[in-house]
Amino acid sequence: MDEELDVTMDSDDDDALLGAIGGISESGSESASSSQNSQPVHEPSGAPSVYLSVLRSKFGHSDFRPMQWRIIRSVLCDKRDNFAVMATGYGKSLCYQFPSVYTGQLTLVVSPLISLMEDQVSALEVMNIEAVFLGTAQKDREALSKVYQGEYRLVYMSPEYITNNQDVLIHLAPQLTLIAIDEAHCVSQWGHDFRPAFRELSCIRKVVPDIPILALTATATHRVRQDIVKILGLKDPNYSLSGFDRPNLSLEIHPRTDTNPWSDIRKHLESVQGASVIIYCITRRHTEEVVNDLKRNKVDCEAYHAGLSTKRRSEVHQAFVRDRIKVIVATIAFGMGIDKPDVRMIIHYGCSQNIESYYQEIGRAGRDGQPAKCILLYNRRDFHTHTILWESCFTTKVCFLMPNCQVSKLKTRADCCDNCKRQLSGYKDEDQYVELDEEGRFDFTQDFTTFLKVIRVFDGYSSVSKTVLFLRGSKSQKLQPRFYSNPLYGSGKNKVEQWWKLVADLMIREDYLKTVSVSRDKPSITCTKMTNKGESLLEQVKTILLHPLQDMMKFFTRKIDPKQEKLSVSVAPLFNFGAIPGKSSQTPQTSQATGMNSNLTVCAPKAKFDVLMKDLLLERSKIASDVDCMPYVIASTKALEQMCRLMPQTLERNWI
Repeated sequence: MDEELDVTMDSDDDDALLGAIGGISESGSESASSSQNSQPVHEPSGAPSVYLSVLRSKFGHSDFRPMQWRIIRSVLCDKRDNFAVMATGYGKSLCYQFPSVYTGQLTLVVSPLISLMEDQVSALEVMNIEAVFLGTAQKDREALSKVYQGEYRLVYMSPEYITNNQDVLIHLAPQLTLIAIDEAHCVSQWGHDFRPAFRELSCIRKVVPDIPILALTATATHRVRQDIVKILGLKDPNYSLSGFDRPNLSLEIHPRTDTNPWSDIRKHLESVQGASVIIYCITRRHTEEVVNDLKRNKVDCEAYHAGLSTKRRSEVHQAFVRDRIKVIVATIAFGMGIDKPDVRMIIHYGCSQNIESYYQEIGRAGRDGQPAKCILLYNRRDFHTHTILWESCFTTKVCFLMPNCQVSKLKTRADCCDNCKRQLSGYKDEDQYVELDEEGRFDFTQDFTTFLKVIRVFDGYSSVSKTVLFLRGSKSQKLQPRFYSNPLYGSGKNKVEQWWKLVADLMIREDYLKTVSVSRDKPSITCTKMTNKGESLLEQVKTILLHPLQDMMKFFTRKIDPKQEKLSVSVAPLFNFGAIPGKSSQTPQTSQATGMNSNLTVCAPKAKFDVLMKDLLLERSKIASDVDCMPYVIASTKALEQMCRLMPQTLERNWI
């Protein structure tokens, strides 16, 4: 959602790649890419020659893709409703453009954005196919009368126009061969781009009940599809679902700093210099900040978001699709409005709100089938930003348009996520980790009190990052030398930066800390402040036993299953909390290589590789925090992977 919210976040840095360890294979790849750089070979459609001749003469294609032909045949021969979920770049538009061109009749296309309609109309006019869009932006006052006279094969309308002008549908009924609903996921309240006006399209079936309806989208879950069929009144629709693989797209994930957008983005832009690039940001403020930083570094770019005037958005859009500018920095307001085939790179400067949105947004890249890159630059605060945006959504009238809203009725589902599966399986943390008590709780008393005492050192206000630097005894320039003599300075250096950040998150959740905006200077910054509950804890210390956050589990010592003890490797945490009194602590067994040089052990199996890699990533993060630099400066991930495979026992063997 493109909300005008000034979401000011803490400026702490993220630990690199820790959340992605499960995706690092022994082959050492950090990106999900395909070696195929060309469009897949499609089998013949089997369409009769009479259809293929029109396809060649009007659209310049020698054959349909099989799914395209199945949909077109269903519309023309069976007069049947259709629902198509097709990967971006597969050719959705041909499915609704061809029928009216072949029959010489009319197709109405409902599309969410004026810019998208303008692009498609322009493209059709180049092919000498008569097309027009109707709406408030249409300057030709005679356009509607020309439509009535049968001068056009395709007429594009917004959902607002068609629902407010149902008499137009009645007049056009004799000409109609098809009504297409593009970006149909906007119909569903469960879709990632829900738009209330789309739900009013239920009127189409009532006004013209015998005209086939074709609903198209690139992304729709089973629940969304059911909702769309119900709202549009589709009768026994023919479902067509393509695969979602885009073999020409290379996906990469990298942490970002947030302090300097240019330093995060520069190397990616330089790798596709001169190509068309879209940079997505979460909020309008972030969009403007990135644009300003890029322009300071001589990058010709423009911003695009819902806060701009309609005229300005149109100017920027046209400049981009016509290659007058190569880089656009946008919110998701630019998501559906781009139909440019040669976008070579999509950069997400912040995580998308969900996986469906991400797939839709990267779908703008490589629509011509040529290789393209999709770069996600993430920070853990992105999820907090989306939480704020999501919560703000449900304080508006939009919430009242969702009668089946389940926000207050969220339930654990086996098909939801790892956490839900874990809860339903009866898995208990207390049975798996040494440091947790019988109820799965950890004693946070020392960490909470230490963190609160440091907040007091900073007169009651401090960012999480600054507090963590102090706790870990960092010599960062962000921390003034006068703090070095404080007895609390460095008191938390035995624990890594990420642990302390998670402790801060838990303290905020438990109301020992709260986030506040400080506006001494512009722009305002977000700090943590001690609450009354936090003050009370320091006045009278009491034991704090809480269930740890899920991300904390990697820091605890996992118990060893006796059945697998012979195959187990050391899984001790990076730092030792000490076992909970009364709980037995088993010493992990280590395996010794046999018949090999004692300085070089055998290549680690997958399970062992993952454990070693996680420990190395944590250690790299710890060192990087101490010297105040990015982790990759300490050691590349590739180097760490090689260490995991070779497991050198000495510094000399590490250079093999």
